[in-house]
Amino acid sequence: MRSVRLIAILAALAALSYAGAALAAGLGKAQYTGTTSDNTAVRLRLSSDGKRVAKLRIFYTVSCDNGQAHKTFTDIFNLGIGKRSTFSGSGTYQGQQDQSTNNFKISGKVGAKTSKGRFSLNATDAAKTVHCNTGTVSWTASRVK
Repeated sequence: MRSVRLIAILAALAALSYAGAALAAGLGKAQYTGTTSDNTAVRLRLSSDGKRVAKLRIFYTVSCDNGQAHKTFTDIFNLGIGKRSTFSGSGTYQGQQDQSTNNFKISGKVGAKTSKGRFSLNATDAAKTVHCNTGTVSWTASRVK
């Protein structure tokens, strides 16, 4: 009885894995546009095989401990899409205009019609005197191509 149950569970897992791979394969070069929880834009484009987020551009408002707030964006490239159509990543980059150090986290899920996820960023100015962050920004986007 246990072996029959185990075989059924393994077959179900294989079917789910295949469904995720089939979904990703059908999304080659898919593009999505949408908005974030702070009313800014998000855009993402998948790779030609649908297995990676080729580029994700997210706009957001960053609030700083000196009382200032700025609207800006981050481009994120080449995130792998897993078997459940999810992706995540993190990284650090230097701001081009202000030389700030920016640490971000991104996660999301792509589907045939929509994509959604979360983003956060912490930044420190070049002098290491001003600290800024986005908090958690959620986003949703609809497939346009």
